Amino acid sequence: MNAASPGQTVYVESGSYPATTITHSGTAAAPINIVGAPDYRHGSFHQAWIGYLATGVSLTVSGSSYLNFEDIGVETGPTGTVSVSGSSHITFDNTTFGYGVTLNAPLAVVTGSSQAITIGHSYLTDSHTSAVVVNGGSANTVISTDYLTSTDSVAVSLDDAPGAIVTSNTIRSYCKSGLTLGAADTAAVIENNTFTDSADSCPNGSAPQVSVDPAASPTATEDYNTLAVTGTQPYYAWGGTDYATIAQFAAATGQGSHDTVYKNTYTPVDSANSAAPGESATDLLGNPRIDLASVANTGAGPESYFDRGAYEIVSPLQSAVFLASASQAPTGSPVTFTAKGFTGLADGLSYDFDFGDGTTQTTTNTSLSHTYTQVGTYTATLTVSGVTGVIKKSTLQLAVVPPAPFVAAMSVAAAGTMTAIATNKSTDAWDVTGYTVDFGDGSTPMQAVVSAPSVTYSYKKLGTYTIKITATDSQGNTATTSQQFTTAGSQYTAYGPVRILDTRHGIGGVTTPLGANATLRLKIGGAGAIPANVSAVALNLTVTNPSGTGYITAYPDGQAKPQTSNIDYSPGLTKASSVLVGVGSGSASSGEIDLYNGSAGTVDLIADVTGYFTATTAAGYTPLYPARILDTRSGLGTGGTKSTVGAGNTLTLTVAGADSGSLPASGVSAVALNLTAVNEATGGYVTAYPDGAATRPLASSLDFAAGQTVPNTVIVPVGADGKIDLYNGSGGTIDLIADVQGYFSAASPDAYLPIAPARLYDSRNTGGPLTNGNGPYLQPLGPNPAINGTLSTVAFVYNLTVTQPTGNGFAVVYPGYGPIPQTSNVNFTAGQTNANTAIAQAGVNYAPDNSFTIKFNAPSGTSAQLIVDLFGYFSAE
Repeated sequence: MNAASPGQTVYVESGSYPATTITHSGTAAAPINIVGAPDYRHGSFHQAWIGYLATGVSLTVSGSSYLNFEDIGVETGPTGTVSVSGSSHITFDNTTFGYGVTLNAPLAVVTGSSQAITIGHSYLTDSHTSAVVVNGGSANTVISTDYLTSTDSVAVSLDDAPGAIVTSNTIRSYCKSGLTLGAADTAAVIENNTFTDSADSCPNGSAPQVSVDPAASPTATEDYNTLAVTGTQPYYAWGGTDYATIAQFAAATGQGSHDTVYKNTYTPVDSANSAAPGESATDLLGNPRIDLASVANTGAGPESYFDRGAYEIVSPLQSAVFLASASQAPTGSPVTFTAKGFTGLADGLSYDFDFGDGTTQTTTNTSLSHTYTQVGTYTATLTVSGVTGVIKKSTLQLAVVPPAPFVAAMSVAAAGTMTAIATNKSTDAWDVTGYTVDFGDGSTPMQAVVSAPSVTYSYKKLGTYTIKITATDSQGNTATTSQQFTTAGSQYTAYGPVRILDTRHGIGGVTTPLGANATLRLKIGGAGAIPANVSAVALNLTVTNPSGTGYITAYPDGQAKPQTSNIDYSPGLTKASSVLVGVGSGSASSGEIDLYNGSAGTVDLIADVTGYFTATTAAGYTPLYPARILDTRSGLGTGGTKSTVGAGNTLTLTVAGADSGSLPASGVSAVALNLTAVNEATGGYVTAYPDGAATRPLASSLDFAAGQTVPNTVIVPVGADGKIDLYNGSGGTIDLIADVQGYFSAASPDAYLPIAPARLYDSRNTGGPLTNGNGPYLQPLGPNPAINGTLSTVAFVYNLTVTQPTGNGFAVVYPGYGPIPQTSNVNFTAGQTNANTAIAQAGVNYAPDNSFTIKFNAPSGTSAQLIVDLFGYFSAE
C-alpha cells in the first residue's frame, strides 16, 4: 500500500493480511483509494481483512493525508484495531473495526492533531473500552451513519476534539454514557443519533446517554436525537447539570427541542434533520432515504423524511407470508388467499395475486377469494410491492380435486403389551388439517396434525377399548369413526399347580408315549378351570422314560415349529423345565399348545400348570435383581437352621418381605424362583405349592437323581400367609436353594406378551465355547423383529441350554453391566446337556438398554456351548 502514488487505487483481494502501517499520501485532487474485494451482503462480512495475527495495532495510519478506505475489514489487535495519528483527510467507508476476540483497547483512535478524519457506514462493536476515541487536538472529525457499541465504557469518547460531528449513528452503551464531550471539544454537533442502553442489567443504573463538559456546552449543538433509556438515570449531563427529561433539558438549555424517547415504536422514522452536518444520503446498509407515506414527516432540512440512527426504515415489511385457506380444494369451491405476517407500518403496499390458472389480480387488499374450475395442481404467486418496488415474492401450491364426501377412517395396531397406535386415514376433497383421538379409557383425547398421522398411547390397564378418531378439514368440517381395540398383553392368574398331562396314566387324553419326531397337541384353554380365552400358560414340563437322546419344543399351536428347545434329555433320565408358552389363538388351534419330540426315540411327558395369562387385568409382573432367598446348607431362609429337608417332609419358605423387603410384605400372588436341589441321597422330586393349600397337589416342580445338582425355574402361587411349601418327594434327604427372579401381584404393572419362539444366541455358531468368567452380553430388541424396540421392556423369558460341557459348573443370568449376583440359573455336569428357563430382568444401563449378561462359573479349563432361545417379554407399554 505504501507503494501507491496519488490518484491510484489499491485493490485488496479476498484474504487475511498482516498488520499494516501506511505513511504515503494522496492529494485533494488525487487521493489514494484502498478498496477491498466486493461484499455483496454489505456490512461486517468483508472478504479482505487486515491485521491477521497482529501483535500490536492492526492498521496504523501515520502522517498521511487523502486516503480513502472502502470495503475493508480490520481484525482486532491486542493493543488496538485502527490508529490514525498526525494525518488529515482520511476516510473510512463500509469498514468493520474489529473481528475476533473482544478488545480491551478502543477500536478506532484518532489522535496527534489529525484533521478531517471521517468514519462512515461502518461497524465498531463489542470493545470493552470505547468504540471511538478522538483526542490530541484532532479537529473536524466526522462520525456518521455507524453502528457503535461498547460493553464496559463510553461508546464515543471525544476529548480535545474541536469541531467534531456525530451524526446519524446507532450508539449502544452498557451502563456507561453513549457519548461524552470534553472541555476542549468546542463547536461539536450531535444530531440524528439513536442512543440505547442496558440500564436494567446495571446494578446502579447507567450513566446519562449524552454527557457534555461545562466548557464545551456553550458552543455545542444537540438536537433530533432519540434516546432509549430503560432505567431511572438522567438523559443528559450538560454543562455540569443532570436533566431527567427531554422537556427539562430543552427548557434549560435551548437544546434538544426535537429529541424523542424511543419506546419500541417507530419514533425515529421520518424525523431527522437532513441538513445536519455529515448527514448521508444512504444508511449503513446502503439503502436510500425513503419517505414512508403512512408516517407524518417531522424532520427538518430539504428532505424532512430522513430517519434517525444508522438504519433507514425502508419498508415496514418484516415478513411476507402467503397463505391459502386450503392446500387442497374441490373444483367449484372458493379458496381464500391472504397476504399475512406484516408487522410495523402499513405504507403503500400493493399485492399482486397470480392464481396459477391464468388469473391475476393486483390490489391493496390483503385477502382475495378465487374459484378453480379444473382439476390440477396450481402454483399461486404473491408479489408484494412498496415504495422501493418489489419487496417480497412468495409462492404456494394448491391441489384441486373433484368434489368428494368427507370420510373418517383409521387403522389401529398393537405395540407391546399395553400400547395402541392409531393412524389417521381420513379422506376429503378439502385438505384434512388435524384430528383428535379418544382412546376410550377416560383420558383426555390427544390432538394431532396430519404431518404426524400416527398417535401412540399406552393404557394403564389391559382390556378392550373403543378408540374414536375425529378428523377436521381446512373448512372446519368434522368426520368421526371408531374401532374396537384389545391390548395385546396378558396378566397372570395363579393356578394350582394342577397336572393336565401325563402320558403314562392317560391324563390329558394321551395314553402312549410321544413318538419319534411327533407332536402332541395339548389343550390349555378350557382345561379344568382355565378360561377359554387364555393367551399363555406357565407349565412345569417333565420328560421321563426317554428311549433315546432328544429335546422337547413347546410352542403355540397353529404356528410353524421354531428352531428352539425347552428340555434336552438323555436315555433313562427324568428332567423337568418350566416354560411360559403362548397359546394358539386361531379358529382351528384356539387354546392349544404343541409339544414336539425332537428324538428318534419315544418319551413320556408330564405337564403341571402353575398359572395362566389372559388379556384381562389380573396380576402383573415385577422383575427383581436375582437374589438368593433360600439355601438350607447355610441356613438362609430357614431362620438360620442348617438342615437338609428330610424324606417326605415339607419346607415352608416365607416369600413376603424376603430379599430385604424387595418382595412386598403382602399382595404377592405368585413368585418366580430358580429352584435347585443338591446333595440328594436318592432320586425323587420336589413339589412347590402355596402354603395353606387343603392338599398337596399331584404335581412336580423339580425331578432329580441321587447326587445331581438340578435347577428349574418355577412360578409358584403364594399362599394367603405369604408363604410357599416345598415338598421332598424322595426317599432321602436333600438340600434346596431358591433364587428369586420376580413376583406377580395386582399392583405390578407389567403384562406378558408371548412371541413366536426364536433363537437369540448360539455359541456353536458365534464365537465358540465359553470358559470360566466369560459369557455374552445380549440385547434382544435388536435382532428380534417381533419385539417393539421403542418400548420399555422390563423382563424377558428365555430358555438357556448348556451343551458339550467339559466339566461341572453353572451359568448365571443378570441385567446387562450389573454386578454379578450370587445366584445360578443352569447347573451342568461334564458331558450332559442341561436347560432351564430364566425370567430375566432387563438392563437399564442406557435408560433402558434392555440387555442381559450371562456368565459361566466353572473350574479353569472347563468350557461349554450356550444356546439362548427367546419366548416373550414383560412390559408396561
